[in-house]
Amino acid sequence: MREAFVFDLVRRGKVSKGKAAELLGISWWDLPDLIAQYQIPWFSYSQAELERDLETLREFKGDEGNTP
Repeated sequence: MREAFVFDLVRRGKVSKGKAAELLGISWWDLPDLIAQYQIPWFSYSQAELERDLETLREFKGDEGNTP
């Protein structure tokens, strides 16, 4: 029951994964397997963030030949 409550807070962004591990008394390294059982993604990375990062990488790649 406690796990479900803590992971609901993680899912809603109210508690960090590190804090969740602390509250549950488990190692941060054990958290990924447990959090997967609650179908919570380890990374919260939106499509918009991905597209922004890809564009930034394209810009850097395009600038490679222009650096002194």
